[in-house]
Formats: sequence, C-alpha cells, structure tokens
Amino acid sequence: MRYANTFLIVFQVQGKWVREGPLKKICNEQYSTLGLGEQTEKKFGIDQDHSMMVKFSSKHNRTYLDVVDCLRELVEEAQSVVKERFSLQ
Repeated sequence: MRYANTFLIVFQVQGKWVREGPLKKICNEQYSTLGLGEQTEKKFGIDQDHSMMVKFSSKHNRTYLDVVDCLRELVEEAQSVVKERFSLQ
C-alpha cells in the first residue's frame, strides 16, 4: 500500500496558514487502520495526501467508486447482522 507525502502547514508572518511546508509522510499503515485484521478490515491505498484523500473530482473518480463500493458492502453486511441480532431476542 502506498502512502503519499503531504506539504506541512506553516503559519506565515501575515497571520495566515498555508500548505507550503516541506513534504512529510503523515500516516503509515499502522496508524491508518484499526488493527482488527483482514477479516474485519478492508484496506486499499488512496494515492493522495492527507488533505486531498477525501476530496474527489467527480462521481466517476476511481477512488470515489472504491470508497462507495466499500460503504455499500458495509451497509449490506450490517443489515444481516442487525437482523440476526434482533431475531435472537
């Protein structure tokens, strides 16, 4: 899995924050997952910096589609888990 570098945010003399500092790897796999194992977590890399990883250019963006697919799977799995839990009561 690839982890992109991001520009650090620096405070300018004019009193403004800007993303112009040196490039730095902010996060690695150890800190980007919950550590619950492959049975529970689905991992895939997002080739963007820390700020851009949640901003998508369109609904057709490959990363956006990957995230949507993962969310759909979670919703489907959750429905059956909830149904099973309530049927046991």
